[in-house]
Amino acid sequence: MTDNAIITAAQNIAIAINSLAKSTAGGYGTANSLTYAGGTTTQVVSGAGRLNNVTVIIGAAVKVNVYDSATTGGVSTSNILASVDATNVGTTLVNKVYKDGLVLVTGAGVSANITYSPS
Repeated sequence: MTDNAIITAAQNIAIAINSLAKSTAGGYGTANSLTYAGGTTTQVVSGAGRLNNVTVIIGAAVKVNVYDSATTGGVSTSNILASVDATNVGTTLVNKVYKDGLVLVTGAGVSANITYSPS
Protein backbone atom coordinates (compact mmCIF):
# COMPACT_ATOMS: atom_id res chain seq x y z
CA MET A 1 0.00 0.00 0.00
CA THR A 2 1.32 3.44 -0.86
CA ASP A 3 1.48 6.33 1.59
CA ASN A 4 -1.39 8.08 -0.23
CA ALA A 5 -3.57 4.97 -0.01
CA ILE A 6 -2.94 4.68 3.74
CA ILE A 7 -3.74 8.36 4.28
CA THR A 8 -6.94 8.07 2.20
CA ALA A 9 -8.02 4.97 4.14
CA ALA A 10 -7.37 6.76 7.45
CA GLN A 11 -9.40 9.77 6.29
CA ASN A 12 -12.30 7.52 5.26
CA ILE A 13 -12.24 5.78 8.65
CA ALA A 14 -12.27 9.15 10.45
CA ILE A 15 -15.22 10.35 8.36
CA ALA A 16 -17.16 7.14 9.07
CA ILE A 17 -16.51 7.38 12.83
CA ASN A 18 -17.58 11.04 12.87
CA SER A 19 -20.78 10.19 10.99
CA LEU A 20 -21.56 7.35 13.39
CA ALA A 21 -20.95 9.56 16.42
CA LYS A 22 -23.32 12.23 15.07
CA SER A 23 -26.10 9.75 14.32
CA THR A 24 -25.78 8.09 17.73
CA ALA A 25 -25.76 11.41 19.61
CA GLY A 26 -28.83 12.49 17.66
CA GLY A 27 -30.80 9.61 19.17
CA TYR A 28 -30.20 10.87 22.70
CA GLY A 29 -30.26 14.56 21.97
CA THR A 30 -27.34 16.91 21.73
CA ALA A 31 -28.93 19.96 23.35
CA ASN A 32 -31.17 20.65 26.33
CA SER A 33 -33.46 23.61 26.73
CA LEU A 34 -33.71 25.56 29.92
CA THR A 35 -36.40 24.38 32.32
CA TYR A 36 -39.44 26.59 31.82
CA ALA A 37 -42.08 27.25 34.47
CA GLY A 38 -45.78 26.84 33.86
CA GLY A 39 -47.86 29.10 31.70
CA THR A 40 -45.09 30.04 29.25
CA THR A 41 -44.72 29.87 25.48
CA THR A 42 -41.05 29.89 24.48
CA GLN A 43 -39.13 29.63 21.22
CA VAL A 44 -36.41 27.13 22.13
CA VAL A 45 -34.60 26.85 18.80
CA SER A 46 -35.01 27.84 15.15
CA GLY A 47 -34.17 25.67 12.18
CA ALA A 48 -34.45 21.93 11.55
CA GLY A 49 -33.54 18.95 13.70
CA ARG A 50 -35.00 16.19 15.85
CA LEU A 51 -37.04 16.53 19.05
CA ASN A 52 -35.80 13.71 21.25
CA ASN A 53 -37.83 13.97 24.45
CA VAL A 54 -39.91 16.08 26.81
CA THR A 55 -39.15 16.02 30.54
CA VAL A 56 -41.66 17.13 33.15
CA ILE A 57 -39.82 18.39 36.25
CA ILE A 58 -42.80 19.58 38.30
CA GLY A 59 -46.11 18.00 37.34
CA ALA A 60 -49.65 19.34 37.26
CA ALA A 61 -52.96 18.27 35.75
CA VAL A 62 -52.24 19.93 32.38
CA LYS A 63 -50.30 19.28 29.16
CA VAL A 64 -46.85 20.25 27.91
CA ASN A 65 -46.94 20.86 24.16
CA VAL A 66 -44.10 21.17 21.69
CA TYR A 67 -44.67 22.65 18.23
CA ASP A 68 -42.70 22.70 14.97
CA SER A 69 -42.75 26.47 14.44
CA ALA A 70 -40.32 29.26 13.61
CA THR A 71 -42.16 31.67 15.94
CA THR A 72 -44.27 31.53 19.08
CA GLY A 73 -47.13 33.06 17.09
CA GLY A 74 -47.04 30.21 14.60
CA VAL A 75 -48.18 27.42 16.93
CA SER A 76 -51.35 25.57 15.91
CA THR A 77 -52.88 22.14 16.07
CA SER A 78 -51.48 21.46 12.59
CA ASN A 79 -47.84 21.68 13.69
CA ILE A 80 -47.86 20.02 17.12
CA LEU A 81 -45.05 17.49 17.60
CA ALA A 82 -45.81 16.33 21.13
CA SER A 83 -48.52 16.74 23.73
CA VAL A 84 -47.38 15.24 27.02
CA ASP A 85 -49.62 14.62 30.00
CA ALA A 86 -47.84 16.52 32.77
CA THR A 87 -49.50 14.79 35.72
CA ASN A 88 -46.49 12.48 36.01
CA VAL A 89 -42.93 13.69 36.51
CA GLY A 90 -40.48 12.06 34.11
CA THR A 91 -39.23 11.85 30.55
CA THR A 92 -41.31 11.02 27.50
CA LEU A 93 -39.52 9.85 24.36
CA VAL A 94 -40.76 11.73 21.27
CA ASN A 95 -38.14 11.16 18.52
CA LYS A 96 -39.72 13.34 15.82
CA VAL A 97 -38.15 15.49 13.12
CA TYR A 98 -38.89 19.23 13.06
CA LYS A 99 -38.22 21.59 10.16
CA ASP A 100 -38.92 25.14 11.37
CA GLY A 101 -37.95 25.20 15.05
CA LEU A 102 -39.26 24.22 18.46
CA VAL A 103 -41.76 26.11 20.57
CA LEU A 104 -42.41 24.80 24.09
CA VAL A 105 -45.76 25.59 25.74
CA THR A 106 -46.12 24.68 29.40
CA GLY A 107 -49.45 24.58 31.19
CA ALA A 108 -50.06 26.32 34.52
CA GLY A 109 -48.10 24.84 37.41
CA VAL A 110 -45.81 22.69 35.26
CA SER A 111 -42.06 22.94 34.95
CA ALA A 112 -40.55 21.20 31.90
CA ASN A 113 -37.69 21.08 29.40
CA ILE A 114 -36.88 19.36 26.13
CA THR A 115 -33.92 17.56 24.63
CA TYR A 116 -33.30 17.99 20.91
CA SER A 117 -30.69 17.62 18.18
CA PRO A 118 -30.42 20.54 15.76
CA SER A 119 -29.34 19.69 12.21
